[in-house]
Amino acid sequence: MNAAARWLTFGLFPVGALRGESLGLRPAPAVTILGLTLGPVALWLSPIRHGRRLPITGEAEMPVTRPRS
Repeated sequence: MNAAARWLTFGLFPVGALRGESLGLRPAPAVTILGLTLGPVALWLSPIRHGRRLPITGEAEMPVTRPRS
């Protein structure tokens, strides 16, 4: 999991650098801000928001284990 998160984080640095190089210094932050705001909007409009929660098992339903002697 950590490797995947690092790959997504650090792997996109060159893409952002190339985008900033091609767009220029002024539009690059605007594109970044637009991308950062569209992510939560996409999640808000997706069916994930209407998903139901999994039930939490109570302590009474958990199996009883005996300590090793």
